Amino acid sequence: MGKNLTNLNEFERFDAEGFLAGKSLEAVGAAEVWADYDTGEELGVRTTVEVTADKTKYKSKGGRDNVGARFDVKIPGANIADYAFVGYRVPVVVTNVTEATRWAARDKGARNQLTLTGNIEKAKA
Repeated sequence: MGKNLTNLNEFERFDAEGFLAGKSLEAVGAAEVWADYDTGEELGVRTTVEVTADKTKYKSKGGRDNVGARFDVKIPGANIADYAFVGYRVPVVVTNVTEATRWAARDKGARNQLTLTGNIEKAKA
């Protein structure tokens, strides 16, 4: 028997546009400075959003959705002053996603956490 394949997770693609379609989102707090963990260099702005409505038609059975789930949005090169509109329970939309990172919370095997890199705008009423 040959060697097992490795690094296959590097070739999975996350369809951010498809994931965000049919969802309503709200910020769950103010935007904050996003900085490099090791150097402290400011990289932009980050905030956390929560899914408040989910009309996505999932393939899995059981009627599960993502209402109440939260994920982070990182906005590279952004100035915190430009995101003063972000606050608790402000409706937002995520746009221009350039990267999606799925990861596992500590002590959890499933990669069911998400960080998107893109932009965030106030949702139109």
